[in-house]
Amino acid sequence: MKNWAKVMLPLLAVLALGVTVFAAEPVKLTFAYRTWDIDYPRFLNWYIPTFEKLMAAKGTPVDIEVVELPAPDDPYRESLVLRLAAGTAPDIFMLDTFYIPADAIAGYLLDLTDMLAAWPDWAFWTPAAKGAITFQGKVWGLNRHVDVRPLYYRKDIFKLAGLPVPWQPKSWEDLLEAARTINAKRAEIAKALGVADIIPIAIKAGSLSGEATTMQGFYMLLLGAGGRLYDAASGKWVAKSSALLDTLKFYHKIYIEEKLSVDPEFWMAGAPIDTIHPYLSNAGQRPQDPALAIFPTWDGVWYDCAPGGKWELPERDERLGYCKMPAKEPGAGIRGQDFVTISGGWAMVINAKCKHPELAFEFLKFVCSKGEVLAHRIEYPGPVRLPTRSDITQDPAFKKLATPYDNWCATELVPLTTFRPGLPAYPKVSDLVQEATDKILLGEDPEDVLEWYAKALTALVGADNVIELP
Repeated sequence: MKNWAKVMLPLLAVLALGVTVFAAEPVKLTFAYRTWDIDYPRFLNWYIPTFEKLMAAKGTPVDIEVVELPAPDDPYRESLVLRLAAGTAPDIFMLDTFYIPADAIAGYLLDLTDMLAAWPDWAFWTPAAKGAITFQGKVWGLNRHVDVRPLYYRKDIFKLAGLPVPWQPKSWEDLLEAARTINAKRAEIAKALGVADIIPIAIKAGSLSGEATTMQGFYMLLLGAGGRLYDAASGKWVAKSSALLDTLKFYHKIYIEEKLSVDPEFWMAGAPIDTIHPYLSNAGQRPQDPALAIFPTWDGVWYDCAPGGKWELPERDERLGYCKMPAKEPGAGIRGQDFVTISGGWAMVINAKCKHPELAFEFLKFVCSKGEVLAHRIEYPGPVRLPTRSDITQDPAFKKLATPYDNWCATELVPLTTFRPGLPAYPKVSDLVQEATDKILLGEDPEDVLEWYAKALTALVGADNVIELP
């Protein structure tokens, strides 16, 4: 009896205090991230193991298993869709925000609206960031960052061409005049830099480039012409407009009429996106390749061209410049803007079939907490990360780490930005846009291409869902 008391009484006291004596079986969650992203190692080496320790300390052990899907964007999406349809997708996964509407409609995503409303930190998300993850009044994911699209230009090429540096074009005609000036001195500039050729300007094009064509190429022009793919006022897709025609004409001008860019075939074979970016960073270290002078693309390219970056440009700050993408003419851009840009980004979402949604949501909150976002910024001070949380940009730690480029993106581009239409039909409409640029690259007349687009769009979404605008 005495021996029993010595053993059991302390045990009963421990149980009375609510301390778990016997470890519970860990709850299993599966997780898929973009393996090609710079912070993927942080998920493997910090977020997941740290979260598992925190949950174990709370008495709710969790085991997160990483599921690696193919890279980059398109193969990742294809594999994810197959798994979602088969009911085998991970519990938590990264999703490009423009797929949220389609996946929400399909019943693949968990509605996080009530969970987020009960989380005090949700109040810090900026309206633009919330808009990217909201569909039909409900929130379907949680995002840490947004991005923007500047216009890059090569300072060294501009100087050799006798063009001004710094440079801020105010119209499409300014873009064309700079490209024409460079084109006139193409051979001598190439010789001076020790490269095979000079490409005056490039705008992403073609179906092979996927969403990059629509968002980073076509949309940058369309917004500058004052247009959109979807008219929110009428609730209909735009089949025809002067802005759509102007956009197609600009493609036709640089690729077909004046030949100010790469040969059209460039975008229709191989892996053009993987090829075009290194051209922007070529200053003679790859003499067999050309160098690219003017190019709108996503904001992270500035850091990809940094020392040690995947497209390293020697003496980057002296050779590479950035500015705002101009509207067709001052005041002609969307919302009457002089300059335009567009934002995207990825979000963490929870599978609607997740058996432990509350624990999955705890992981999202942990990764997106202020402390972790700041710590991420400290570990990765290079690539621009424009936080979705308003309390981050005001924090002294962030201000200390932010580069002039980061601050420029945040102050000059974010106020100008917009998002792609959050509608289920958008991905298929985007495919039509890419196909339209294919037709331009093949030499078809812009007005004929617009007629084709209008018919194809009508067939896709229905005659009651399209509108023609001036």
